[in-house]
Amino acid sequence: MISPTAEPQFVQVRPEIGCKASDCFENVRKKAARESGRIQFGSNVWEWPGIYLEAENHAVYAPPDDSALRDITPSEIRAPRHLFVPDDSATYNFENEGVLRDNLRYRLVEDPLLDELFKAAAERTRYKNELPGVGMITIHASEDKVLQKLETMLTFLAMARLWPPDP
Repeated sequence: MISPTAEPQFVQVRPEIGCKASDCFENVRKKAARESGRIQFGSNVWEWPGIYLEAENHAVYAPPDDSALRDITPSEIRAPRHLFVPDDSATYNFENEGVLRDNLRYRLVEDPLLDELFKAAAERTRYKNELPGVGMITIHASEDKVLQKLETMLTFLAMARLWPPDP
């Protein structure tokens, strides 16, 4: 469903010195320019086991010798590899870095809380895309309240899905 013609693959995670967390597109662009490789756009796929899948727009490094793709970007999730779906249509706009591509989310179970969680996550992305600027920006107190409300709602919905624990 992410990219019907692409084959999902596990990609080794090997963060490189000088690469910034959460900046995969710029990290890979710089490495590709230095070493004649290329950017492979696509999605990292994460699973909340048995609950839902989430595909996050991502970029990995494709070496010039066509050897295995590598993820050079440090991550909060310290896994040695991750599932990646190549997708050349999932590009990144380097000229307008403030615009985020919303993650794709797929339910694995029927649960109205997931619908609310997905709606709140999409709303957060939409709202952030309306804010002017990139990186450290100044926002009005009213904008901060909206973002805080969305973050609180996402945390609440995620925690509500965990409670009560399964017997």
